Amino acid sequence: FYTAPPLNLASKGIGEIFIGLNFGFLMTIGSFYVQTQTINLESIVAATPVALLIAAVLYINEFPDYVADKAAGKWHLVVRLGRSKASIGYIMLIVATYASILLSVAFNIVPVYTLIGLLTVPLAILAGRFALAYHSQTFNLIPANAATINIHLITGLMLSIGYIISMLTSNQFLITTITTAVGGLIVARIYMKIGGSHDIAQGVKQVVTPTTTAPK
Repeated sequence: FYTAPPLNLASKGIGEIFIGLNFGFLMTIGSFYVQTQTINLESIVAATPVALLIAAVLYINEFPDYVADKAAGKWHLVVRLGRSKASIGYIMLIVATYASILLSVAFNIVPVYTLIGLLTVPLAILAGRFALAYHSQTFNLIPANAATINIHLITGLMLSIGYIISMLTSNQFLITTITTAVGGLIVARIYMKIGGSHDIAQGVKQVVTPTTTAPK
């Protein structure tokens, strides 16, 4: 239904929403239901950051295809909003992700240990900075695409580990400290690699972009 007629959800500007529902809420809540035979508020709230982030992965990958998609009549959100406004929408998705984690802990809906999901905030800041600055420059936007994929992967992993820690009966503080340290090192390493990829992208751009010499 994402691209197939008669629904073609992507061209109606709601494809991103359905990706979030299916690959975020449906998969997470569905897994919970299979194991518990019930659905509760916590399962819905815990699925929210996963849903927002997978929608963000799709969303940021629509920017490089803006011209081609618009010409082909694929009117997804980025085409409908335009890349400048759509970049603000990307920031809103990322902010909503971390807000959902903080609020779910603040209201005591999910374990406090899931706060280790916030370790990816530096990557989110990096991605947001590139999205705002280079939303219309495919090569320069590469770090935002890469960062978003890693944010989705690592945040989901950290949330899962947070739940595992909450079920332990001892050494919770020690395991949390070790997990935070290791996760922080991984995030820092990815941050440096993605930051460096901007220079690589610039080099590729110079190679593939034809140069012209002004006539003498």
